Amino acid sequence: MDLQQKISEYNAVLTSIRSEISRTYEEALIYKLVVDTLSQIPYFSSIGIYFFNPVTEEFYLGYYTGKHSIANIIKSDQLKFTNLEIINDTDTEERFSICSDIASECKLLLTKNETALGLIVVGSDDPHSFDEIDKKYLPEIAETVADKVYHR
Repeated sequence: MDLQQKISEYNAVLTSIRSEISRTYEEALIYKLVVDTLSQIPYFSSIGIYFFNPVTEEFYLGYYTGKHSIANIIKSDQLKFTNLEIINDTDTEERFSICSDIASECKLLLTKNETALGLIVVGSDDPHSFDEIDKKYLPEIAETVADKVYHR
């Protein structure tokens, strides 16, 4: 996928997410919409979104699509990053990977006012799938979602 096509895909996804989530206040529906919309990006082979439980300090899988298995529960201490983490080659890097049998993975925390709300995980079958365009647009999507679901 060339640069302009990738930017165009992200702009369409971001526009769709902003439009659709403005119509609901139900957190579960918002998360499902995000997974369904992100699945339109061709090199995303697995997408999961997690709800955060502040009592147990664990992330629970809410919605998922893809051909790879993904962890159902993630403990907060397994995540060693602040907002965004990209693992571009899961075979050579020893960082914690959530999706099994994928080549590269991107994890985004959903936070608002330093409060954890959830987690988005995107996996790809190809190593080095994630680049500067992903680093720009995926956090923007995460921020859009966090702004909408934050109610504490």
